Amino acid sequence: MRIVTGFEHVYVAAQLHFHWGTTAVPGSEHTVDNIHFPAEIHVVHYNSKYANLIEAASKADGLAVLGGFIGIGLHENDNYEKILSALTDISIEESNTEIPGFNVRHLLPNSLEGFYRYAGSLTTPPCFQTVSWTLFNDSIRVSRRQLAALEDSLKTEHNKLLSRNFRAPQLLHGRKVLASFHTASTTGKAGEAPRPETHDNSVMKTSGAEWHVLAITFGVLFAVTLLVFSVYTYRQQKKYSKFKKDSKQNVIYKPAAKDADPTSVTVT
Repeated sequence: MRIVTGFEHVYVAAQLHFHWGTTAVPGSEHTVDNIHFPAEIHVVHYNSKYANLIEAASKADGLAVLGGFIGIGLHENDNYEKILSALTDISIEESNTEIPGFNVRHLLPNSLEGFYRYAGSLTTPPCFQTVSWTLFNDSIRVSRRQLAALEDSLKTEHNKLLSRNFRAPQLLHGRKVLASFHTASTTGKAGEAPRPETHDNSVMKTSGAEWHVLAITFGVLFAVTLLVFSVYTYRQQKKYSKFKKDSKQNVIYKPAAKDADPTSVTVT
């Protein structure tokens, strides 16, 4: 798998890994509007002008990581099942297993057109500042059972559950986060719009500006509607009062003559 567009050089895929939390603590390393997703996938690539991942890791243009947010959906994700169903076979350290081949592209979102990009670092030591981060805006969906396989299957030393293996979002430190689609504004913390996974995560945060515009718009519409209704009500009341007054002026009740039928009344 290779990244062949968007950069000056071709980047070759070397490995992929996941970050996750618990049922109570979502474990993505980037956030959107300060909201974490349950998990995050990273596909690590190295610049093809270097011999391998190890050599490229310390170079300024050495690495490119594709990141995807993993959320919970209603159905099983067949593309993830080959990996997640095998976790019980490697639940302890130093164990290994073999799984059928699969297309890594199918682990990423269906659409790759919407993404954030920034220059950052690795989130694990030695945290080289050598990563071009690409975070996709569309998320990936797996079932609750599949996500539980990440959260509950793997163990560390002393049979301790391996969970919450994500790094907290970091400050931007002046970095710029670019987006391939229209977004509102930036924020002062890294990893807040899709927060890039790095020790200096940068983020593009969608602000609430659009909500203020909507609130003002609805407020104006409500005020105009109220004004129109008040004017209409006033005119109707005025019209009714005039009609009532005119009716009294135009109707004359004449008493019947003494020799007339007592039920007879003349109205003009």
